[in-house]
Amino acid sequence: MDLFALVGGIAQGATALQSEEGPGLVINGFWIIVSAANFLFFLFLIWTLAFKPISGMLSMRRERIERGLKDAEQARLDRESADQERRATLAEARRESNEILARAQKVAQETRDADIAATRERFKALSALAVTMELPQDYAVAFCPMYKGGSKWVQKKDKIANPYYGSQMLTCGSFVN
Repeated sequence: MDLFALVGGIAQGATALQSEEGPGLVINGFWIIVSAANFLFFLFLIWTLAFKPISGMLSMRRERIERGLKDAEQARLDRESADQERRATLAEARRESNEILARAQKVAQETRDADIAATRERFKALSALAVTMELPQDYAVAFCPMYKGGSKWVQKKDKIANPYYGSQMLTCGSFVN
């Protein structure tokens, strides 16, 4: 059977039916109102049951995200502030520790100098007594003209080791009879 002939026959039948019914497109106001009411009813149902709850959830989620972003920004600012405060405190502690260390070193040096000076004075008094005594054969009296107008001490005859100026003038002096 020919397909085009079949379709042509159906189209002719539809045209004949339309011409028997009257005018083609008739607008019925009642059905338009009913259709509009159905549309509005379903729109209200969809709005109430779907869009409104979803819109509420999205609003709450947006508020939580904004609050979370604000909290994160505040936490970042707090962390930066704490880091700056920590660095300032650390710098202050370093400065204070350097001051304390400098004072301690100064006091230690002053104490050491005072102790050495006192020890040298006692050694000079002891040496003044020792040079008047009879000395063993390998010991001799040594003399340093630089320490307080000249000072004597007793030591082995090997080489001069000046006790008054330490490493600064260790070999200053000479043996005397």
